[in-house]
Amino acid sequence: MHLDNDDGPAELSNIGGDDGHAERSNIHSDGGHAERSNIGDDDGYAERSNIGDDDGYAERSNMHLDSDDHQGSQSTPYLAASVVSQLFVAAHGQTKTLGFSAQWQSQHNPRRPFCFGGAINCSDLDVAASCRAERCADYFARTLSLRGLNNIDYLWNGQHLYFLELNPRPSSSMQLYEDVLQHDLFAVHWQACRSSIPCVHQLQTKQPTEVRAYAPIYMQTDCSLPAGFDAWPEGTTDRPDTHSARLALTAGQPLCTVTASGDSSNETLTLLQQRTRQVLAAVGQPQQCL
Repeated sequence: MHLDNDDGPAELSNIGGDDGHAERSNIHSDGGHAERSNIGDDDGYAERSNIGDDDGYAERSNMHLDSDDHQGSQSTPYLAASVVSQLFVAAHGQTKTLGFSAQWQSQHNPRRPFCFGGAINCSDLDVAASCRAERCADYFARTLSLRGLNNIDYLWNGQHLYFLELNPRPSSSMQLYEDVLQHDLFAVHWQACRSSIPCVHQLQTKQPTEVRAYAPIYMQTDCSLPAGFDAWPEGTTDRPDTHSARLALTAGQPLCTVTASGDSSNETLTLLQQRTRQVLAAVGQPQQCL
């Protein structure tokens, strides 16, 4: 799906239809009926569910935001690419991108390879791809009258940028960008939703002062935590309440979130892995890599 070309952001007129033209509502299968996220045409541009599978990640994302006519290979079920998330604030049909974060998938369950595994507030998007993403956000802000903090997920293979999904709400990645604005992020979200920000382009942003990352920890086996359990390492949030009663946990259930920050991505990810190991050891779970 091409969302931009040499003339600027495309209207969603090149999504589907035998003649290559459609107006937003032409998100269809060959039979003309919407089936989940059948954005496609007879060319196989995005056959079945190119927006995502049950885990919310792209199964065959052949929709890209380039100006080429490349349609992607249909011979492989998955696209070798990294997930990039764009956090932006919208108001009055305009957007201001606050940052691009890189995401990865959890390895806790081989049967669910696309579970969210964590994010870090830096990515390898080049300037051209970043500009395409910003034009994509502008298009959705105008078309859908978006307000406040929003999030778009993409696949990025170093050459092509593929649209995955739009989340018209504050995302968990906002915790990675608490220092990019002079004001509290949620306060900016509230003001934008109330249309009290005349122009989001005037919001002054700055580069994050440190590299931040976070990752959820999933249970790999059933276990229980005793009442009063409080052996949580530094940098853990979203912890379950064990103050008054014993807590039973099942395999696959999220346990908590670990956070880390540092001067570089390597330093931050190393600390994040250390804290992950500490948490798993504290609750008697097998070790796992990020």
